[in-house]
Amino acid sequence: IAVVFVLCEVRSGSPYKAMWEKIVSLVPALSENLKFIMADYEKATITVMNQQFSNASIHSCWFHYLQ
Repeated sequence: IAVVFVLCEVRSGSPYKAMWEKIVSLVPALSENLKFIMADYEKATITVMNQQFSNASIHSCWFHYLQ
């Protein structure tokens, strides 16, 4: 089980893209083996994760939806 927590002040896609590219460079098998992602409702985050991990099922947190 791999877990990543990220706190980011910027809400654009470029920091998220750079972060995931770095993580995948350290763990190349992650691109094919990642099956489930839990994230908040940040559009940029979801967009980048859909591009980077097309095989993963992305779910959003109910807590963040209610905010």
